[in-house]
Amino acid sequence: MRLKKDLDLGRLRVHDQKRMENKTFVGFISLILLSSIHSQMSKTGLYEKMTLKVLTILLSKRRSFYISNERIIKPITKQQGEVFELFEIDILSLQKNPGF
Repeated sequence: MRLKKDLDLGRLRVHDQKRMENKTFVGFISLILLSSIHSQMSKTGLYEKMTLKVLTILLSKRRSFYISNERIIKPITKQQGEVFELFEIDILSLQKNPGF
């Protein structure tokens, strides 16, 4: 895995030590999340249906909009529903509390 490219960390050459530490920390947290997603995809056999990149594109399509101060959520597609079930995420709680 090409971590720098896959995690989109960009350049580590910065002018400030604190910024470098911050970027490294964000990369570390991203790696933990990516590892957890990879593990779950392996356990559930999701890699047979799609790649990690396809999964992130599929889930990035989940959107909400504000119209007249009211939040409107795009409906969950069939594929997104299948992914949520495999990851053991309650779809009804997502629709009630759409912080996702």
